[in-house]
Order: sequence, then C-alpha cells, then structure tokens
Amino acid sequence: MKKIVKFASLFLAASLSLCLCLAGCTDGKTTSGGGSSLPDYDAKKDELAVTIAGWIAPDTIGTEEQMQLVKDVGIDTLFLGAAGEGTYIPNVSSPTEGDLSVYALLEEYGVRAYLNTGGNIGGFAQIGQYADYSSVAGLSFDEPNKSEIGQIAAQVNAFNQSGEGKNFYVNLFPSFSDEVQADFGVGNYREYLRYYCDNVLEKLTVGEKWLSADRYPLTFDTNGEKALDVGWLQDVEAVANVAREYENVKTNFFIQTMPYGGDSLLAGTQGSRARVPSYEDIRMQEYALLAFGYSGISLFCYMTPAVGVEFTEEQLAMIDRSGEPTQIYYDAQKANREVLAFDHVYLQFGWQGVFTNDGGTTTADGDRNKTQNSSFSNLLGRMDLAEVAFIDSVTTSEDTLFGYFMDGADNEAVLAVNYNETSLGLQDTVTLHFDPAYGYTKAQCYVGGKEVTYDLTDNSLTFTLGAGEGVFIIPY
Repeated sequence: MKKIVKFASLFLAASLSLCLCLAGCTDGKTTSGGGSSLPDYDAKKDELAVTIAGWIAPDTIGTEEQMQLVKDVGIDTLFLGAAGEGTYIPNVSSPTEGDLSVYALLEEYGVRAYLNTGGNIGGFAQIGQYADYSSVAGLSFDEPNKSEIGQIAAQVNAFNQSGEGKNFYVNLFPSFSDEVQADFGVGNYREYLRYYCDNVLEKLTVGEKWLSADRYPLTFDTNGEKALDVGWLQDVEAVANVAREYENVKTNFFIQTMPYGGDSLLAGTQGSRARVPSYEDIRMQEYALLAFGYSGISLFCYMTPAVGVEFTEEQLAMIDRSGEPTQIYYDAQKANREVLAFDHVYLQFGWQGVFTNDGGTTTADGDRNKTQNSSFSNLLGRMDLAEVAFIDSVTTSEDTLFGYFMDGADNEAVLAVNYNETSLGLQDTVTLHFDPAYGYTKAQCYVGGKEVTYDLTDNSLTFTLGAGEGVFIIPY
C-alpha cells in the first residue's frame, strides 16, 4: 500500500490534455506562474543558492576585468592556489599587500575564496589572520590519502579555536585512485569517505561541513568513441549517501569543464578525459548532481592550468592561458544560469533518493533493479518505483535518471535527467503517471531554469528532454 501524502489542499478534478516538448515547443494548455496550492517558493529567492565554485583563478584575478568574468559566469566561490604558472597563488602563511588587495576586490564583487594550503597541512592553523576578510571562505586541501587525513585531523582543534565564520574544506579522491585502494582496498570507497567524516567533519565546531570529491565522466570507449565513465555516478552517489549518515553535512562534487590527460592519455583512447565539454555535457553533470541532492558544484577547471604532466598546450579550460574566455566559458555560463534560476526552489526540498528508468515503461510493481545501463547498475541505492509514493508508472524513450524530493509541507517532486552520452543527441520523451489518489491537476516545472505550470491529462505529464537536459517537476 502506498503512503498518501496529505497536502494543505488537493485538487480532485482531472484536467485537459498535455504533450510538451521541453526542448523548445509545447502543445496543449499551459498557464504561467505557480499554483495556489504550493508554497511561495520565490519568497526565499535571495536566501538560498547552490554554490558554484571555480577551481583556480588566473594570476590577474586582482583586476576588475577578471573579477567581472567570474561574476558573469555564475561563480560565487574560487579556489586559489596550488596550480603553478599562470595561476594566482596566495601566500597562505603570511598574506602580502597584493593578497590583501585581491581579497578586498573579491569582497567588492561578492565572490568568496578558499585558500589552498598546498603541501602545508599545518596551514589550517593560520585561519585566524583572515578573520577580518569576509571574502576568505576558509582554507582548503586537495585529495588527501589516509595518512594525510590524520595530519589534517590534527589541525581541527586549532581551526575550531580561531576559525569562526570560516570553513575547513577538504576535497577527496575518486574511488579509482591508487591512494584510496591502497589504504582501504578495492571497493571500499565509502570507508575512505567515512574515515574523513569521522576524523575531521565530526570534530569541527565552526563553519559549514562539506563532503567533497572529484571524478570526471567525459571519456572514450574501447573503440575510441565518446562515452561516459560508468563509475562516475557511483562516486556521486557514494558522497551523497555517506554525507547523510552525518548531521548537517553539505555535498560538493567537481565536474569536468575542460579536456585533460596530457600526452599519456591522448584524445580518442580509452580512459582519456581529453574531451572538450559542450554545453550539453556541462548541464548533464550539473543536473545529475542536483538529482543526488547536491548543494555545491565545482568547475574543473576555471583557469587553464600550466602545461605539464596533466595538461597539454592545446587543452584549455573556461579561461585560456592569456586570460580570455573560451567557448567552454560561455557554455558553462549558460548551464550555470539555468541552475541558479531555480536553485532557491530546489533547495527547499529534501533529497529522498534516486530511481532510474531504461528506455521503456516501469510501473510501481516493476523490478527497478533490472537495467542495461552500466552507470545505473553500479548505483548501490536505487529506489524501487513503489517507494516513490506519488508516481504510479514511468515511461521514457531513453535512459533517465530521477532524483526524488520532498519539501517541509510534504509536497513531492522529481528531477528528471536525460543521462546519456550527449554527443549522440538523444531526445528523451518522458511520461510520469501520478497516483490518482493525490488528485493532481497541474505540475509546476522548471525548464531551462524558468518556471512554467502545465495542466495534466488523466493524471499524466509528458515531456521531452534534450541531450543532457534536466527538469524539476512539482505536481499539485
């Protein structure tokens, strides 16, 4: 028996027909604005926001021109330092006059920054000298192994004493890294994440608690064709699920906004990440993170790192080595603006889990664990549709990822994501059939970030997702 959520008021009548194409055209009746039975989510428009961060800044970040580029692309947080020539590296232990002028300019533009401690783990104890600089979000460290987590944990007490208002931020390895597998064994990624939470996050008494990791999905298969890393969603899921085992832990994941791999991982070879991300690639990664309840998205990279082992001369990020925006900048800007247009609504809902659907129909009585999609089959906690109270059946023409959400008034929502290799250009037609007992007649949707309300027909909503597209849906 399904749980029936009681709303403040329910619509009991069926409505008119609908078939809408979210890629640009709509058929059937639509009405603009939200429904009277839903809360005024826009009341918190200025209070809630997904954090969008950029990994590393150019060495010219202290100019008005560069700061405006950061602001215009939708980034509110920058990671500073530890990336070599051409990038801005602050003196963490003893800020220079130049550093202080950068922090003042960041504050003027409403951008915050994490100062990377690099190899100096003890640098976390220096947080007190940044108390008067609101633009300094905190100190950070990237990809620690087990031993380094122990050293990081030893800095927590000092940070607690003088880090009020700042964050202690550590970004963790992906599951396939040699360090994780050597320390915790193959297949024990969540133990690595928990080890950090137990030894660091649980001891923090100041600032926000963030669980963050990185892994990048845009790769090639054995035939040299563009493909998705089938383990990417599994790591995204692991971070999301481990975070909710602890209190007040927020989640962040680094997504791919540049090609990388150096000469050792050439374009077109299996495992290489030497792919130039498109707008569709970027929005698919961002919507997938939202489907798992993330409140932080970090872009790798914002500024192009120096040429070296990981990066060739030809591989550029959102800002090239001369400080100019690339096409990736504008594609990320478009994707970021979609997310930032409705993030205040999304963040008023609590994440319940994810379910998936291969191309075809699944009902509440169907077996959710059957999937031919390797990315989906690697997920350990996919929900059965029977656990999603308000939906009776789902039909999709392509493989689709769904996030399931509920707000404080028990309004339920889903975020549908066309999760397929975007270069194939697959259009995904989705039909959600809602439980008639709820009496839904409309759905408030966020398409390209914009709010639009659609009438349902026979308790169903049908729409088409473009490549990499996601849509947030609140029936009522």
